[in-house]
Amino acid sequence: MNKKAYGFTLIELLIVIVVIGILATISIITYRGIQERAKTTAVLLAVDQWEKSIRLEFTYGMDLSFLDGVTTYCLGRIEDFPARDGFAEGECLVGSNGDTYSVSTVMTEAFTAPSDMPSGSLPITTMNYGGVTWRSRGIALSGVNTSVLLTYIPQIAGQCGRGEPVGSDTGDQLAGDACMLSVNR
Repeated sequence: MNKKAYGFTLIELLIVIVVIGILATISIITYRGIQERAKTTAVLLAVDQWEKSIRLEFTYGMDLSFLDGVTTYCLGRIEDFPARDGFAEGECLVGSNGDTYSVSTVMTEAFTAPSDMPSGSLPITTMNYGGVTWRSRGIALSGVNTSVLLTYIPQIAGQCGRGEPVGSDTGDQLAGDACMLSVNR
């Protein structure tokens, strides 16, 4: 008798499963890298929009007398920052030590056309600095009347665009070093 066997052997099936697992792993790693670059690009585009907006407001004589060199504000409107993901309404930066930074109507009213302001909401990023874990979903504004600093945390450490890196004390490439961009009158 001559029987013909049809189908796959157990070894052949295991090889196919291993190959599919390897391809899935490569795809997931690549997808994660694409997401991180996309989030960093979103942050850098928002910083660029805010820088241009502030420079334009400077030409219109924007009053920044509310900036005292100490207080930090979130750039955007209150509706850009709803309460979710561990943030209270209006917050864009939260530290594990309890420090928070929020949107202020004083800052919003400094713009000649608040309705034309860019959106303040960004992807959530994290960094560790001085033993404090900071979570950010926006751009912080600080400074004095003649010069402001835009502070932001990109998804990929060191990807500051035109800004300067501030530093992170973890050494983790995905922690997202903070960046600062100075905008002068």
